[in-house]
Amino acid sequence: MTVHSAVIEPAPLAASTCEVSVATHYWQGYRYFSRRLRCASPQLAPIVLIGGAFQRKEEWGRLEAELVRVADVLSVDLPGWGAADDLPVGCSVDLLAEALAHLIGDLDIEAVNVFGGSYGSAIAYRFARLNPTLAKRIVLLGTAGSIPSSLREVSQKSLTMLESGPRSEFAEAAVTSLMASPPGATIVRGRAVQRLLQRQFLNLSPADVAKYRANTERLLSEQLIDTTQPPAHPTLVVVGEHDRLTPPEGAREVAQACTQGQLRVIAEANHLLHLQRTGELAELMMRFYQGHDTSGLPFLR
Repeated sequence: MTVHSAVIEPAPLAASTCEVSVATHYWQGYRYFSRRLRCASPQLAPIVLIGGAFQRKEEWGRLEAELVRVADVLSVDLPGWGAADDLPVGCSVDLLAEALAHLIGDLDIEAVNVFGGSYGSAIAYRFARLNPTLAKRIVLLGTAGSIPSSLREVSQKSLTMLESGPRSEFAEAAVTSLMASPPGATIVRGRAVQRLLQRQFLNLSPADVAKYRANTERLLSEQLIDTTQPPAHPTLVVVGEHDRLTPPEGAREVAQACTQGQLRVIAEANHLLHLQRTGELAELMMRFYQGHDTSGLPFLR
């Protein structure tokens, strides 16, 4: 490893003043990275954030700023993500889960609270299953036991457009699919998030395109989550009420399969609720990681 330099009341929001360190890790020949944001007075074990196929370790914004008030926040570029080495399509989620465990060992962290969003939910789930002593509590966002037909169709279409269509058409189609919601549904910050994602997709680098292609093909080639082998840890499954990519029904199946699983549906949000209702998601996560009741909150359905 190489280093580059009652409900708990959170400290004031001040992520910009926190100590940040970035570390380089190596596993099975792959180089990858972690970014640790230090909490001034941690009340909980570190929280590790594992994002979807496009989530870079520097892009957690307000969510990490909220969480760092109660714990160190560890974001990662696992193999195939962000600045890390590319990962061939044939490599499984198990390799990514093992890489995460190796990273945590590199940092001499005893155990972590885990958050996995979208594709990252499969990694979080498998990590906890393979490394039961390293995980404390797990939050899974936008997940499903099997890949929904809607997600499979959208993913295959996006690959075709990425290869042969104008980048603008790919960007529009990708954003539309990620933000798919019922007609007339109210989505908090919907237009702002849409503009943000369109800029991101329009400005993909060749390296980003390669990672998107490999991650999408890998996603389509294997089961997202094996509900017959759930982790034994307390697990909170979270979904936006208007998520059509990984709908609430699929999230409910995952929650019911987990030994200590529970489901929470956040109102006026879709698959990108971590960008739309960031403060509400952070509150839900902190309550759950602290072992407190998460039901009855005003933003839940």
